Amino acid sequence: MQSARKKTVFLIVLTVLLYPLLLVASPADLSWYDISILELPPAGNSLHNNTIDISNATLTNINFSRILTGLNLVPPAGYENLRLRFSTLGASFRFVKKTGPDNALPVTMRLVHGGSSINVFPMVEYPIVAGSFGSPATTTDLFMNITNPYNPAKANRGDYYFPLVVQIIAADDSVLVERTLQLTVHFRNTDTPVTPITSLILERYASADHIPVPYPYQPGLPTTTVAGINFQSNEEYNKYRLRVSPVGQTRFQFNHTNPNIGSAIPFRVTIPGRTVSAYEQAFNFNLDYKGSIGAWYDFLEIGIRNVNYDNISARAGDYTSTIRVELISD
Repeated sequence: MQSARKKTVFLIVLTVLLYPLLLVASPADLSWYDISILELPPAGNSLHNNTIDISNATLTNINFSRILTGLNLVPPAGYENLRLRFSTLGASFRFVKKTGPDNALPVTMRLVHGGSSINVFPMVEYPIVAGSFGSPATTTDLFMNITNPYNPAKANRGDYYFPLVVQIIAADDSVLVERTLQLTVHFRNTDTPVTPITSLILERYASADHIPVPYPYQPGLPTTTVAGINFQSNEEYNKYRLRVSPVGQTRFQFNHTNPNIGSAIPFRVTIPGRTVSAYEQAFNFNLDYKGSIGAWYDFLEIGIRNVNYDNISARAGDYTSTIRVELISD
């Protein structure tokens, strides 16, 4: 029996800039919208598959992501119209081999929104419409085709990655949401043993900066997602879990960057859509999706809410807080 061991540790740094006076909001306000960029679990022999033989991989029409866009209120006229923009390393979409960037697998992409299917290219903007206030969010599905990498000389076998940046842009050209999907794929030969792979990729979102602090405390404000976590493994462990904890203190809180002031603002941490509770102190979260291909896979986000639940009139200035995320196998 293998004992528990920590495999990977990441830190998420959060910041607050607290002004003594209220600031005027920018024309497009993220709180008007309900936006989610989801990375879908693998289906059959598609992404994150560490077991399929290289010559039999299903590489077409892979539905790898879903974007949900809704409205939390009725925005100013025209602000229900959004745009999507995609970018990546280099001038084209492709998976690049981790051990040799000269080996690449070309990718073609398309999106489906409102019944229309549109081919997607880097740095081109594509219009979408958010769902009406009080109605379900609209759906945009992303699909990809990967050029079959089969090569008798085995040069193309191995691990590949494809960082895809997704931006959602408002009518005033401001970027409401930006996320990088860290896509990976593994190809092997039937006669080659499966390479042990465990990968935990954490992406800190732009929303982790300048987090708003309400005073008086407002319990109904939405959760702010501050980071995304992409996990995969084909190692033989019974269970994986994440431990999420504050750094240098017993509870999650923002601390003034001037130690002579000593002002602190508490908040709670949650995993949106996966945990009902929001935690004031360290907590564990089980990663329990093993998928039809028998390999561990999960994607989740770290969110904060209930900022200033102690209803503190905090001193103006810069605040910061660091969250530790640890991957533990049992």
